[in-house]
Amino acid sequence: MEKKYVLNLKLHMMKTLLKIICLMILLQKSVIAAETASQTIQTVLSEVLEIEKVYVATTPYNKNDFFTNVAIENVNTADPNAYILSLTPMSVQIRTNLKSPIYVDAEFLEMIHSTQAYQIPASELNFSPTTHTISTPYNGVVTGNFVPIITTTVGVLEGLYNGKVMFTLGKL
Repeated sequence: MEKKYVLNLKLHMMKTLLKIICLMILLQKSVIAAETASQTIQTVLSEVLEIEKVYVATTPYNKNDFFTNVAIENVNTADPNAYILSLTPMSVQIRTNLKSPIYVDAEFLEMIHSTQAYQIPASELNFSPTTHTISTPYNGVVTGNFVPIITTTVGVLEGLYNGKVMFTLGKL
């Protein structure tokens, strides 16, 4: 009788296991429940305001490149001994995510003869205009032209000159 009891118990357990398997197949749901969590996050995106390119006439240069196509575009006579030289216009392309007004300043820092024999005085180096204001900036905006101006005299050493210009960006 004990063997029959054990056999019935085994048969009962197998039937129960078969029912559980059938239920799982019919329901096609996982026995393990998924758990989810939701969080609110907050971050601040930093402001971007930088020079992307400088154009000399229509030629784009990276901001640290040497500008190879600057030339005298126009010569005006201020008096019999003084000349005003207008060089190739320059403009600045800006990379930004700002929406408030910005400005771009241009400064003509130096102009030195390639042999170092003569330096044009800083007071004779200018831009026209010296500032551009951009009221509604967007990424990739290009300023109007900055024209480098040199006031010089008849006695200035002729030859190749190397100069430095600086563009500064800022928020208004």
